[in-house]
Amino acid sequence: MNGDELFRFLAERTADVYWTSDGQGLLTYIAPQVRQLIGRDAGELVGEPLRSFVYEEDFAEAESLQNAILQRASQCTVAYRLRRPEGNPVWVEATVHAIRSSEGDLSGFAGKWQDISERRRIEEAYEFQGYHDSLTGLPNRRLFHDRLTFAMLVSNLRYPEDSVRVVQLVQQQIREPMAIDARELFLTASIGIAISPQDGEEVATLLASADAAMHTCKQFGGNGWHMHNSSVNERALQRLAVEMDLHRGLERSEFIVRYQPLLAIAHEQMTAVEALVRWQHPSRGELAPSDFIDVAEETGLIVGMGEQVIQSACAQASLWLAEGWDAPSICINVSARQFESSHLLEALDQAVLKHRVPPSVLQLEITEGTALRDLDRTLRILEELRARGIRVAIDDFGIGYSSLGYLKELPVSALKIDKTFISGIPDPRDAAIVAAVIDMGHALGLTVIAEGVETQEQMAFLREHQCDVYQGYLFSKPTTAAEITRMRRG
Repeated sequence: MNGDELFRFLAERTADVYWTSDGQGLLTYIAPQVRQLIGRDAGELVGEPLRSFVYEEDFAEAESLQNAILQRASQCTVAYRLRRPEGNPVWVEATVHAIRSSEGDLSGFAGKWQDISERRRIEEAYEFQGYHDSLTGLPNRRLFHDRLTFAMLVSNLRYPEDSVRVVQLVQQQIREPMAIDARELFLTASIGIAISPQDGEEVATLLASADAAMHTCKQFGGNGWHMHNSSVNERALQRLAVEMDLHRGLERSEFIVRYQPLLAIAHEQMTAVEALVRWQHPSRGELAPSDFIDVAEETGLIVGMGEQVIQSACAQASLWLAEGWDAPSICINVSARQFESSHLLEALDQAVLKHRVPPSVLQLEITEGTALRDLDRTLRILEELRARGIRVAIDDFGIGYSSLGYLKELPVSALKIDKTFISGIPDPRDAAIVAAVIDMGHALGLTVIAEGVETQEQMAFLREHQCDVYQGYLFSKPTTAAEITRMRRG
């Protein structure tokens, strides 16, 4: 019995669920006990990314485990929840070991999931009992004292200034009036913010920094927030200004659409255009997405912005149809927030009905990460889109999971190779990746699109490997609808 056979023999004779994956986190083996744990058969899970099993709210815990391993820790343990097709998620304690080659390179992972649902239930019960009256279930004096000096610990922030968004949500809740004895009471809050490590690495130092920032806030009139670090405070104010401008921009319909042509490589004819949002700012001029898209995504304003782009694209499709373009095709990027919105299908239906265009003029583009956030929901949405005649492409392919295990299940029509690989041509590694993606896409019956094509050398490579469609500065930068019309007419 070799090492792999021995591992599986032992793994299938324990209550815990053992598994192995490759270096990209794609399952290569999982013990059959997984069915008792999450209600799915082992055979259907092999090839899927480990992240796809994790409950969305626990992504940060799962990523912290992977990051620790990548930082050359030999073993790590963390608790998170796993999704189940039916019922509530299940709590597990995940222990992961790194598998490395003799040269020390990471080649994969081996781990186990231990069901700790009962332990979590007991811990939560003890915590509730410690802070609530056993007879009435109401908060007790201990909870009152714990809340009387109030502090909030926020982790996993992308940027330090993102803490301001958390503070704004807290203040929004505090400002809600409270009805007591037929009277409304209103509260205000002065909040100081400290960020580790720049404002201190020890608990006492951080609290002192936050306290000093709170007193500064009070000196300026209170009922607001202040950051201890002046440079971060300035960046936070700038991001807040962008957010406020975004609100006004949506109200005033300041977002416009530019179009970039997509051309068939075989005959160099335009087959579609991609709709790309720009912000016609009243004082700063036309802004590229890099100036505002992150703030729009974080605040949820990206949903309203995306709906305006859909409306603009359908209106333009109607004009092109009237001008004699028999089958215009407009590609629209859909962000993760917009794809998860319950209004996406409604927004699409309203736009095509309002402008009287066939849904088939639209092709939505979503990233691999967006598709895998909730695979079951993704499948339902994609089937709804296909029933309407709306096509879907996987955008930025190659920088995410890139797993055939999920790709073959999704009803999509095209792959867009990420421009980072195209820009690397003729580097042998990038060229090999691009060639492999083209072959894989064709094997699955998909149209393969190369984005970010800028040189004749890249174009020659794509033509040699029979890529279907390209877009990029080699032919045209994003431009106006009128210029697209002129290009089509020659």
